[in-house]
Amino acid sequence: MCFKRKTTSSNKTNAPDKGAGRAVFPPSGQQAIQCALGFEIEICSYRFFRSPGTYGRWLEALGHGEELPEEELHAERPYKKGELMLQGNDFKVETDLGAPTNGSPIFELITEPFEETEAGFRRLSQTFEEIERMTERISEQKEPLMPMRDLEGFGTVPATESEAQLFKPGEPTGHFQFTAGMALDSLPKVFEETSSESEEETAVELDRRREGREQLMSVSNFVSDPLQRHRTRHFHKDVSRSVLDLSTEFPILQDGELAGLAHMIGLYLISASDPVHYVPKTFVSLLSRTDFGTMFSLLSQETKDVLRAQGDKLWMEIFQRLNKELGLLPLNHVIFPYGTHTKILPKGQWGRLASLSRDAWLRGIPFGHDQLCARNYPDPRFAGDLGSLGALADKTDKVGKNGSKRGVILEFRNANKSQHHKAWKSFAEACFRYIYAKNRGLDVTFMEGVEVRD
Repeated sequence: MCFKRKTTSSNKTNAPDKGAGRAVFPPSGQQAIQCALGFEIEICSYRFFRSPGTYGRWLEALGHGEELPEEELHAERPYKKGELMLQGNDFKVETDLGAPTNGSPIFELITEPFEETEAGFRRLSQTFEEIERMTERISEQKEPLMPMRDLEGFGTVPATESEAQLFKPGEPTGHFQFTAGMALDSLPKVFEETSSESEEETAVELDRRREGREQLMSVSNFVSDPLQRHRTRHFHKDVSRSVLDLSTEFPILQDGELAGLAHMIGLYLISASDPVHYVPKTFVSLLSRTDFGTMFSLLSQETKDVLRAQGDKLWMEIFQRLNKELGLLPLNHVIFPYGTHTKILPKGQWGRLASLSRDAWLRGIPFGHDQLCARNYPDPRFAGDLGSLGALADKTDKVGKNGSKRGVILEFRNANKSQHHKAWKSFAEACFRYIYAKNRGLDVTFMEGVEVRD
């Protein structure tokens, strides 16, 4: 489900695409890539089948209260995650196996990245207009089973899927996630605006922030109850308050970029301490695909020198105090003290990923080593469980006006849970405007928006 950013293995820069304003990405191995936002939309009630016959077998099994294993249902050619079902202009439809599928993969729509410019905003709007025309076409057909070739006016269906069927019980309603580059010093304000409501807020502040809380921090991927939403927002509030309080004791936290990094570390520590079981990549509301070692490298040289002046003494003092302020278990405990799902145990069992303590994770960060990602995790057996955590390694985005800053690449994983397809365009535009404003230091909330201008 992670958003895919274009890279190339050659030493030549990608040739520009024909579409006006389309982002051009440098070769892999270069750290900064074009600042951009990309979107993923899952429709978990929609299913793909290789043929009408496959759909019939699935329906018969459901009628008997059974769930056919994937390899039995699609015996001729089992679906894999990420199989292309339709290639449109600046978007594609793929299979996803990440949610409960009852033996058949779900519908996932993934856009290309839209650069943080006027041209990028126009391209986003045009793309979502085309997506809306496609979803209207899906809605117009009343039969629950639709041949994928009926959507060929909106893109190309691979020849291998000429008989593929889309099962669509109802109008398209999807769960959003989006990925964006963000400046570290913009993050404290984002945390403040997505926190649970505070007694100190005036009525005006409460009204300004309410929509952002609802839209950006809606709910966990798999738990739709209000308690989970409440916990997520409280995590943001607790981290925001704790970092602010500690800035008196540790004046270096008044540096906006370090404060942003501290907010991310605090969010990881408090979210991993939640006794609700998670798949590792879903445990946190803001997931960094840039690793934390690279995040540290984005601090000013002066700040890095101060933090490294006594080895990691000051660095560890700050996070020991933050950990205590948040009321968490001591740092010698493992990252996920209550366990998490792991692929090396039988389905339904939970492991503790006990190979990495919080202390060890934190000590590596100032020296460019993030162990909470697949390539660096101490026990390689668990590498496949860590998903997109730090998966882009040292990749960053150019953010802000004229790409003047380097920012971290974040997944907003708790965006609005369930949106009717006619609301997708306006929501995507609001997300774009919000990130655009925050990367320029503008004091606007999610729904206030700004005019996007180069």
